[in-house]
Amino acid sequence: MFLATVAICIVLLGNFAIAEVPSYIHICGRKDPQLNDCIIKSVEALRGNLRNGIPELDVPPVEPMKFKKIALSDTPNFRAIAQDVKLYGLSDFTVTSLKTDLNNKRIDLNVIFKDIKLNAEYDVSARIVVPIAGTGPIEIVADGVAAKVTLKFQLVNHKGKTYMYFPSITIKLTIKDYISHFVPREGENSPLANGINAALSNGRQEIIETITPNLEKVISEQILEYANKICKHFTYEELFPDRE
Repeated sequence: MFLATVAICIVLLGNFAIAEVPSYIHICGRKDPQLNDCIIKSVEALRGNLRNGIPELDVPPVEPMKFKKIALSDTPNFRAIAQDVKLYGLSDFTVTSLKTDLNNKRIDLNVIFKDIKLNAEYDVSARIVVPIAGTGPIEIVADGVAAKVTLKFQLVNHKGKTYMYFPSITIKLTIKDYISHFVPREGENSPLANGINAALSNGRQEIIETITPNLEKVISEQILEYANKICKHFTYEELFPDRE
């Protein structure tokens, strides 16, 4: 979803002067009667470029997506924080639907992923039979991941020119299930490892309910940052010339 949303912003940039358009951007005119389908195809074509980053548009590699920390569980009996997080699999997506509404200044899309993998340093404390705590690397692989995204934009004036600005984004994630593996410093077969991995397995629904809004927040922040970085390079007229 992150990759798809950034790709849409780049595709929209493809509507500026032809001589300036990189070869990897497929042009979609705003009067194209099949604009939404055109953008979806363009997004698919951009997948590899986004995976590796596009320096000329200030877009860093998005595989993996990195952020400092995220809460996996925060209950009296099970507290777990993932730090130095890396997300993999964001480039393996399918856009199932997309609607671009230039009049109301919004973009709506639905995206599904093959799977998403999270690698992080895990700091966990739990009360199973007796209190236990530990740190170590964790891997979580989520499947059945889908996202519903609404991206809104505004037109702002700067030095006599009009630019696009994205003030907000709404992301609703769905995660059906996951598998996880935690290896504490005490070792893979230690009582701590067995206890925490059992808690991760048995508390999957609770953990999904905790991590989902946290992921929505950190991903939204990164999408807005990169979308606005891209769009600051071009005026609105360059982005959306009045043609098919």
